[in-house]
Amino acid sequence: MAASLAALCLRILGASGPGAERYAQRVGTALQLANIVRDVGEDARAGRVYLPRRELLAAGTSPEALKAGGIPPGAAAVCRDLAGLARELIESARREVGGALPPTLTVPEIWADVYLAQLRELERRDFDPRGFGPRGFGAPLLRRRYKLVVALRRYAASRLPLARTRGGFTAPRDVVGRGQHGG
Repeated sequence: MAASLAALCLRILGASGPGAERYAQRVGTALQLANIVRDVGEDARAGRVYLPRRELLAAGTSPEALKAGGIPPGAAAVCRDLAGLARELIESARREVGGALPPTLTVPEIWADVYLAQLRELERRDFDPRGFGPRGFGAPLLRRRYKLVVALRRYAASRLPLARTRGGFTAPRDVVGRGQHGG
């Protein structure tokens, strides 16, 4: 589902080609995994567990243990593995595109940067969901100001001179035609 939405977003943003499809598949899947990891506590409190049952059981815990409250050590290990996979998928997508990302990827790259920052914060907290949450259950995972800084950094980086085509992506004519992204 997330990869399909990512592909649709990239088309709306003007990215096309097989590289765009592969990028959307990887980044979309990574963002979905990051969502699952980020929301583990909130979902468990609501009686939902999206962590893979097989991995939870292999780590010595269960969905029922999550629903009982807190994050059992085994569940934290599963979260760590999923966070690592999300990071690998984003890094893989970025490697394939190459060093200079096309301007059409600015928005999805901002999303990826924010989600990577969230994963780093979750790792710092050892995936303990207590103390943060979107519905007044403590402070937010990342403050808006920090997310804004992350977004502005990516936006500024996207405005540096870029090559017109990278990794199978084709920049739309209206972006390339302005002469601001390369020769």
